Amino acid sequence: ERLEEHYEALAHHYALSDASEKAIDYLEKAGDKAAERFSIKTADQFYKSALGRIKAKLEQVDWKARFIDVTIKLARITHYAPTPESLELLTTASKLARERPDREKYLTVVYWIGRVRYVRGESNKALALCRWCSRLGGVPRDSELWCRIKNLQGRTTFFAATFSEAERLLREGIAEADARGDLEEMAYSYGFLTLCLAWMGRFDEALR
Repeated sequence: ERLEEHYEALAHHYALSDASEKAIDYLEKAGDKAAERFSIKTADQFYKSALGRIKAKLEQVDWKARFIDVTIKLARITHYAPTPESLELLTTASKLARERPDREKYLTVVYWIGRVRYVRGESNKALALCRWCSRLGGVPRDSELWCRIKNLQGRTTFFAATFSEAERLLREGIAEADARGDLEEMAYSYGFLTLCLAWMGRFDEALR
């Protein structure tokens, strides 16, 4: 039998034991497995359970990095239905990441805070975070993170009703997503680009 088939049972078993490190390992693996199957609620439960145990170990550098990584995994799978707890975990992760030399990892956490705020209807806060990430630098221009920041900045700029700037950012973001084969970002931003063109009265372009 493959060990992967038993991650959930092992996670539950070790979660009831004193072997906290094994519990964290299997809770994270069970969360990964659920995320791969788009079982969002189950992944959310396993990741948050792992994070709750990691929190008790945050005085150790290695566990700080682990907390950041698992929080990013949680944000990826739950950002369309975030909870106040998700934002709280991301805020903690950002404070931990800011202390570390890996700027891209820190900006990844900041991006997900912006994404969560955007989904919660806080577009102005999300836009401010996107602009700050872009100004700060340290994100490779050919990276997934840069593509996501650019597309989110375009969408939040649309909500700020600065349509000409939104059009430019959305077109740049769509080009980045196209180059990466990121269909989710492309589809999402194309929808906003269509709305943007319509608001500017360019209906023929919007219909294309």
